[in-house]
Amino acid sequence: SGVDMVIEKSEYSELKKIRLFDTDGKNTRRDLCLPDLEDYLKICIKYAKHAVLELKNDMEERHIGKVIEIIKNIGWFVNTTFISFSRSNILNLRKLESGASLQYLTDAADSNTLDFLEKADCDLDLFYQSANENFIKQVHELGRKINVWTIDESAIAEKFVLMGADYITSNALE
Repeated sequence: SGVDMVIEKSEYSELKKIRLFDTDGKNTRRDLCLPDLEDYLKICIKYAKHAVLELKNDMEERHIGKVIEIIKNIGWFVNTTFISFSRSNILNLRKLESGASLQYLTDAADSNTLDFLEKADCDLDLFYQSANENFIKQVHELGRKINVWTIDESAIAEKFVLMGADYITSNALE
């Protein structure tokens, strides 16, 4: 958008006024603005897309509960996957909703990560440069799925498809 603001320190009413760049990365449009959670979910519903919702910072359990409530009220909970770098967010989500689709975001491909996947009963969202075929197999041996992020080159994405990655996050593949 070309506007320098810290989201965590801004009111949504102010953020909503910012016009976002169109796909050309230069021009703004009056109809392009930062959506709130309900707007985002309605877009996913309209286009029959699975929602991926990242909980960026550590959140209090009651706030996570409100997010869950909004998604359930809109009727898109079974079509939503929660992702977070915060282990406490993942554990609180699991505590509040045993059937929630969860992915733990990390760049650590190690035994601690594997242990956490079992503890939290969740899948993995791993930085692609940390992933390798052996670790992907280990995740699958736990009965978990693995997403690799963020791959923008087709050749690299194809490599991870062949290694068995279940999902690939991309800004736009070349």
